[in-house]
Amino acid sequence: MLLREPLYTGVHRPARPAAAPLFKSPEMSALDLAAIERRAHKLRALEIGALIERFLVWLERTVERAYRKPVDEYLAQATDHADLERRQRQVDRSRRPLIF
Repeated sequence: MLLREPLYTGVHRPARPAAAPLFKSPEMSALDLAAIERRAHKLRALEIGALIERFLVWLERTVERAYRKPVDEYLAQATDHADLERRQRQVDRSRRPLIF
């Protein structure tokens, strides 16, 4: 059973009636639309800024974790207290990430 008419039958449906205007006067609609667009632009800018901030926080955490993991593994290999302190000094004084 066909619930709708196929497009090839040639049956034309009447056009939908035009929607009623949202504003009573064209001047009012132009002003209100401009205000709506400005507000939408501000909200969009705030949302994009928040998104960028969340991304940068995520990126910072990811890089920090990527750096800390090999350092923690390197420090865990210390055999005694003196060796651990020597390794900590080496990590603190190095300017580039340690890759072991």
